[in-house]
Amino acid sequence: MPRLDSNALLRILFDDLNVPAGAALAVAYSGGRDSQVLLHALSVARRERGFALTALHFDHGLSPQSAHWTAQCAALCREWGITFVSTRQALARAPRQSLEAQARQSRYAWFKRVVEPGQILLTAHHADDHAETVMLNLLRGGGLESLAGIPRQRILSAAKCTRVVRPLLAYPGEALAEYARRHGLRWIDDPANRSPQFDRNYLHASIIPLLRARWPGVVASMAKSAEHCREAAACLDRIAGQRLEHCRADAKRGVFCLAPPLDAHLIKPLGRARIIHLLRHWIHRHGRRSPSSGQLATLFRQVFEAQSGSAGMRWDGAEVRYFNGHLYLTGPLGDGPAPGAALNWDLRERDLGANGLRVEVKSGISGGLDPRRLRGRKVQLVWRRGGERMTLPGRKHRSQLKKLFQQNAVPPWERRALPLLTVDGEVAWAHGVGPSAACCCGKDEPGLGLRFAAGGDG
Repeated sequence: MPRLDSNALLRILFDDLNVPAGAALAVAYSGGRDSQVLLHALSVARRERGFALTALHFDHGLSPQSAHWTAQCAALCREWGITFVSTRQALARAPRQSLEAQARQSRYAWFKRVVEPGQILLTAHHADDHAETVMLNLLRGGGLESLAGIPRQRILSAAKCTRVVRPLLAYPGEALAEYARRHGLRWIDDPANRSPQFDRNYLHASIIPLLRARWPGVVASMAKSAEHCREAAACLDRIAGQRLEHCRADAKRGVFCLAPPLDAHLIKPLGRARIIHLLRHWIHRHGRRSPSSGQLATLFRQVFEAQSGSAGMRWDGAEVRYFNGHLYLTGPLGDGPAPGAALNWDLRERDLGANGLRVEVKSGISGGLDPRRLRGRKVQLVWRRGGERMTLPGRKHRSQLKKLFQQNAVPPWERRALPLLTVDGEVAWAHGVGPSAACCCGKDEPGLGLRFAAGGDG
């Protein structure tokens, strides 16, 4: 069994995993044995390297003792001189999703928000966790990438240049237990971690020990198989990456898109297996977990067999939407303001709240809004009710906004989620359509343009 100590941890981090020497480190810290060991080893290693160290504690509020545990974690971090950051967020139970998956999703969404740009997030996953993940994914009928188990590192936020690193994956749980005994560590023992109602706990307590009794090297063997799957998946991903470049659509990326859209007509000749793999690669490449095989199969049938005019799927933190022959990858869009809701606006950049939306104004736009026609008038951002009309430059009649959106291939979700600019109650500008005849400047005159942007890591 490999021996874990602070020197070995330093070699893994700075030599094997290429963590920059001056990087600040954050630990996903529950207070349980594994994260306690990782945080202690890093606190010792810090004396030699002098890196900044933060403990991030997420309280799901699932136990009546959770507030007491948070206080224990905070006290220990004060004793060890480690910055402690915590939050408490009760889980909003979603139907048809496991409690474990919901907890993980909430936890990593918070990590993504609070980890500083360039900071490295460390988790205490070890070899036993790796084996359990491989087994769970095998039992769920997972593909190559899921059978590769837990990656040693992955992107957390592309926008903030942060990543998740797992430096203990080569160590079995017993190596962490031996480290804890050697240093006299005490930790939080959450009874939920022993409950057999959770699949991972059942494997950990009942199945892995039986396998070890018959095949002592089973965890190491599963790690080798996972690595073979990872290498094969990487080869397929290189091929998928080349295909992806040829399947990108000419359509605009869109306000809520996490990735450039794909042209379904260019994808269709690839065939079912290659299409499904291409979609997985597209999703992973932009930092989202893969949907289930069943969801991808349903999407394939809707788009490429039934040729449905509208199709899509939603899963952990992402959605794929089909519109006008194109596939779009977006973050989940929640309910925005009610139809007809209005905000008075002074043409300055501002956050609009729902879906991380903000509006900006660009100057020097040819044929844009004429600021002289807006002065002294009631300028508002108004969310659509339906039935709106506007007159375009060069036309005399008013057109239905719905038809203008269709003509300009504005996706339905953007029509609902993005407000219109109105001046004295009349539509003066619409996303994807442009300004009205009454408020636009001359063809060759510089004017104003509106731009919507949404939060995310596209």
